[in-house]
Amino acid sequence: MPSAGEGGLGELASVGELLRSFHDRVAGFAPETGFEEGPQAVAAGQVVCHGDVAPRNTVFRDGRATAFIDWDGIFVSAPMWDLAHAVWQFAPVCDDADPWLGDWPSTPDRSARIAALVGGYRLSADRAHGLADMVVEVIAGCRRSVVCKIAAGIPAFVQMEREGILAALDSQHRAAEQHRTLVAQAAAA
Repeated sequence: MPSAGEGGLGELASVGELLRSFHDRVAGFAPETGFEEGPQAVAAGQVVCHGDVAPRNTVFRDGRATAFIDWDGIFVSAPMWDLAHAVWQFAPVCDDADPWLGDWPSTPDRSARIAALVGGYRLSADRAHGLADMVVEVIAGCRRSVVCKIAAGIPAFVQMEREGILAALDSQHRAAEQHRTLVAQAAAA
């Protein structure tokens, strides 16, 4: 699987295409159980979301996203939540000094990366304006989820806390606030 910094714009567009295909296929599907978090019923405009669309959870073959893995975080939300999470993870939305970029050969062209991902998803222009706000909310929501799991004593999350996950999420949340205009403009491109 390529790291976030290795994927080209065609690969990012294919992530958007795969995510859109998934959302289209699960539209109207209303499972009764199996959710780790979130509402347990599907309301109008909501779908079952993957919950963690990221490079680490995307399988690529021949330069195209072919599958998402790690489905333990599924929940019900607006499809925009999954897309915003993907933008956060694949752009990535963080400060240029974030350790997350340590393996990148250079600072990513976030605008081009976001435009490719959103273009592959075929996000309508009328919905693109809300993507930047949703990226901010996704990071805040992930932080809330991590805090709950730490409080519950889940070992992997307790370890993540020791490794600084909350500070990293706080930093990425601030970066998402600062990158709102960039995300909005790239999504509308």
